[in-house]
Amino acid sequence: MKKEETIIVGKIIKALRKQLLFSQEDLADFSKKDRNTIRDLERDQYNPALVTIFRLAVVLDMKPSELVRKIEKVEENSEYINVFQSEVDEMKIVIKKDKRSQ
Repeated sequence: MKKEETIIVGKIIKALRKQLLFSQEDLADFSKKDRNTIRDLERDQYNPALVTIFRLAVVLDMKPSELVRKIEKVEENSEYINVFQSEVDEMKIVIKKDKRSQ
């Protein structure tokens, strides 16, 4: 079975939360999430939904695009993006070749 892919979000959320001197409970209350959800998110136990990213960004005083940019810059995420981009590029080449040969 393939391991679920997880984008590293937790260290960014935790660092931003601490910059604002928020507890996990504060962040949970402001973002209308359960404290356990925030705890699990900071531990990278799951990938947050887009609505969660939007809510967290607002609470953390930034635009969602700024938060995503910070998440992209995490080394593991950059590596993931590069590997996935290579896979997609290879698949596109195969599909284009198949379509041309038809």
